[in-house]
Amino acid sequence: MPRLLTLLGAGRTAVGVVLLVAPAAASDAFGPVAGQPAGKAVLRALGVRDAALGVGLLLAVRAGAPVRTWLALSAASDAVDAVVMATTPADDLGPAAKAVLAASVSGTVTGLVLLARTRR
Repeated sequence: MPRLLTLLGAGRTAVGVVLLVAPAAASDAFGPVAGQPAGKAVLRALGVRDAALGVGLLLAVRAGAPVRTWLALSAASDAVDAVVMATTPADDLGPAAKAVLAASVSGTVTGLVLLARTRR
């Protein structure tokens, strides 16, 4: 399980760093707003959130510390992202929005399954 948790943490951290450093790269998912100042700010904030959750999980795994809180927070974040993506009009999003929705749902389910199987 530590290897899977490490991969999950590393993946979330990588996504967070990309959103923080290059938010306009998400324009295929979030449409032209991703290239505008307000859109970039929101995507950077999401990037910081994801990077923090990923690094927190990585540090907990490495230290042998409890990971359940990190998994729960990650699943909750992904669930909120999924609801937001599912309820935003398609015309306001980019062509890759369905992929982001699928990733958010997948992240939610993965987080919940790992949470159920992890004792620490």
